[in-house]
Amino acid sequence: RIDSSGRLLIASNTSRTIWGANPQTQIEKLDSNAALSIIRNSNTNAGPWLALCKSRGTSNGAVTIVQDGDSLGSIDWFGADGGDLANVSAEIKVEIDGTPGSNDLPGRMIFKTTADGAASPTERLRIDSDGDVLFGHTSSIGSGKLQVFTKTADALDILSFDDTAADGGRLTFYRNRNTTYGSNTKVADDDS
Repeated sequence: RIDSSGRLLIASNTSRTIWGANPQTQIEKLDSNAALSIIRNSNTNAGPWLALCKSRGTSNGAVTIVQDGDSLGSIDWFGADGGDLANVSAEIKVEIDGTPGSNDLPGRMIFKTTADGAASPTERLRIDSDGDVLFGHTSSIGSGKLQVFTKTADALDILSFDDTAADGGRLTFYRNRNTTYGSNTKVADDDS
């Protein structure tokens, strides 16, 4: 069915509100066929793809440049809480991570989950435009390519792995941001 607002309703004749929005395409079924599949048959190494696109334009067809921090799209998971479908249980989001320009679109990928008892998700992991992987924090401290942060009421622990150092890599452990409790300035310098 295509309703009076131009929504495509598949296997249902009533549109649903999700997260305050009324999506333009909806599939609602009572069995495992409540699914969307994209299949590509070709004698190449290419597979099917899904495009989520963003412009700051104000009309269809616009290509107005996006800005640092803009969301390019997200995949969100919702569950009925007995009253509605308005709360996110988990989310994967992509945002602009720097100053974009012609053929230059720096991005970051953010992974969020919602804690038990909470109504909205919290960022748990980020991969930024430099390729740094951050657990428990939203910005890099130092030059570690993999940084793990654990917060307590009175302290901040940081475990940082940096494979870009000239001497073969560094493993550093911090406590309270300013004090280094352990640092190995040469983890390994061979590839064996």
